[in-house]
Amino acid sequence: MRDCLLMIGNGALFEDPSPLGYRQLHMQTNVRLYGFGDASRLIKVTAGSKILFACGNVLLRHATKRAVNAVLAQVTERGIGESHALQLAQVFHGMYALIYFDVESGTVQLVNDPLGLYPIYRYRVEGCICFSSRQLPLAQIAGLPLRISENAAKTYWYNGHLLSGQSWFEGMVRVRPAQILSWRQTGEETAGGPYWSWSMIPQRRRAGKKEVQACVEAMEHSVDDLQIPEDGLVAVGLSGGLDSRWIAYLLSRRHKVEARCFAQRDAWELSLSKRVARNIGIPHRHFPIDEERWLERRLQLFWDAEGMLHLGHLHEGNQREALLSGISAYFHGFYGGGIYAGCRGLNQRLDGAKGKRYFHLFGEYDGFDLDYLDFPCIDPAIVMHRMRNQAAYSVYGLSACAPVAIPFADPGWLASTYAVDDRDQRDGKFYLRVLRASVPPELMRIPWQRTGLPPAWVGANIIAQRLRLPQCMERVLGLVGRSRHFVSYGPVEAQLEHWLMKWREDAPEFLRIDSLRSREFRMRALSLLVWMRMLEKNRADVED
Repeated sequence: MRDCLLMIGNGALFEDPSPLGYRQLHMQTNVRLYGFGDASRLIKVTAGSKILFACGNVLLRHATKRAVNAVLAQVTERGIGESHALQLAQVFHGMYALIYFDVESGTVQLVNDPLGLYPIYRYRVEGCICFSSRQLPLAQIAGLPLRISENAAKTYWYNGHLLSGQSWFEGMVRVRPAQILSWRQTGEETAGGPYWSWSMIPQRRRAGKKEVQACVEAMEHSVDDLQIPEDGLVAVGLSGGLDSRWIAYLLSRRHKVEARCFAQRDAWELSLSKRVARNIGIPHRHFPIDEERWLERRLQLFWDAEGMLHLGHLHEGNQREALLSGISAYFHGFYGGGIYAGCRGLNQRLDGAKGKRYFHLFGEYDGFDLDYLDFPCIDPAIVMHRMRNQAAYSVYGLSACAPVAIPFADPGWLASTYAVDDRDQRDGKFYLRVLRASVPPELMRIPWQRTGLPPAWVGANIIAQRLRLPQCMERVLGLVGRSRHFVSYGPVEAQLEHWLMKWREDAPEFLRIDSLRSREFRMRALSLLVWMRMLEKNRADVED
């Protein structure tokens, strides 16, 4: 069950969600739970009067059943505590929300994953509170006008994504990460707060053999400990990068694996992906991307992602179902190795000034949680504000078609890699050392798409990145409409211009369509215009 809707209190104040496709999963006095998606994937555990539901993109670890039963046996009438939520985070893998209800005590709780990657939005009226993993149904049930708030539109325009607590609609907010929210059946909130924060990562230290080995073991555990049917086919989204080739190699030791790659036919990454698959000894399937009817092939994906991913991120077009067909699980390299803040943010904590450096309008429309982000690295803020409002939506969208495993988002991997000083993480130095300790030498000799050099050449890769050679090469190729990556958007420039000019009269003043030089900002502008037209029609349609 991928999407959920939870009502607490006087649910009669909201419209009936069933016309939107939701099915009633549980109802007890003033607690109502609905699901949308594949009911066979809903996880429900009952122990006496206690019920635990797990919604979202959930894969289980081998010890899950025993661990969940042990936790429920410990839970008192006050409900799930911080230690219980931490125990559950060790066995529920993926983007998820846990909904706990004790019939006898009347306790209702909602617990989300440590990074808050599973989207949960909240809207409150007198006597009732409602949570949903989808913004549009929640807005419709609450009777909100389907109109983008100006603050959200400006944030999206300047950043390419919303910020941490924002939604598209006035009065609706996104739940922060790692929360335990508690209520009585009447809707009265009794407690709330984080059960995990970045300050719980061990004290940072310089990288040595011990740290390298800890990361290798954490990654192997993250891949190997998931409950994947032994006779089932497992797919991995294999690119020319390092994250997916590591996952593919680890999977190939225990499972029947197939590499799946969507890319343009002449993409260099596609040739690297095929080389990696041949080296590992697994089948390779290519799902071609072309430029014909570029926008039209992405409208349904854009609607399903509720506009959170701009159109330039919807690379697979209309091939998502084919990409994920016939498999038990799909392994994704989301949240791979390295640091995301860049060299200027090494070993620095987030504050207001740094937040404004990384995010436009930071703090104006959305606060920032310094307690949760109390860690000498800017990466947690990038995860909280950018990744969970952008890249995570791509992974979440894939989970509508098949269970998606995200090894790099595992708490064990996060603890081991972020315990290493940023100075060693710079330019992938530590990550390359970790790979060299785990991946066979012949696989490490296949070039890395980022630099064009074999990842086994750690020093040469570091020098290439510090001299910004990858960016220079990409800029030169961009002048002739090419790219070293799996997709180039140079060939769709004419289509971008066509649609922008067609709808220019609908654009808010701040979009400044006539002066757009950057393709990134043209993508953002078109995305906002498309989303506005879709909301007006309340469907994946943009034509007049």
